[in-house]
Amino acid sequence: MKLIIILFLLMEPIFMNAQLVNDSINKIVNNNNLETDAEFPGGFDSLAAFISKNVIYPKRERKLGVQGTVDVWFEINTDGKIINAKAYGKNINNNFKKEGLRVVRLMPNWKPATVNGKKVKRCFTIPFLFQL
Repeated sequence: MKLIIILFLLMEPIFMNAQLVNDSINKIVNNNNLETDAEFPGGFDSLAAFISKNVIYPKRERKLGVQGTVDVWFEINTDGKIINAKAYGKNINNNFKKEGLRVVRLMPNWKPATVNGKKVKRCFTIPFLFQL
C-alpha cells in the first residue's frame, strides 16, 4: 500500500474572547483584533514542507493497517515558542497522538502575532490524518 499522510493545514485558529488558558490569567487574543498573525518561519509552504518531512507513520499502525486522525492544539507565546501542545479527538490512537505532538514540538520558533504593535499569544490546531 502506498503511504499517504494528509494534513489539513487550513489550521483554523481556535479563539474565544478573553478565554483563559490552563486556568491561568493569560488571555488569548481574538482573531479579529490581530495586527499580524503568528507565522511559521518561511510561511505556510515552509510549514507544510516541515510537517511532510518530519511526520513518520507509526510502524505498528502501518503493519496493522490502522488509520486515524489526531488534532494537535498549541499556543505560540510572545517569544514565538510553542507551548501547551495537546492532542485530542475521538478514539485517538496513542501512537498517532504521540507522533502529532512530536512533530509540533520539533517546530522552530514562530514569528509571534501582534496587536497594536505588542506581541501576543496565539493558538492553532493542526489536524493530522494518518492514512495508508
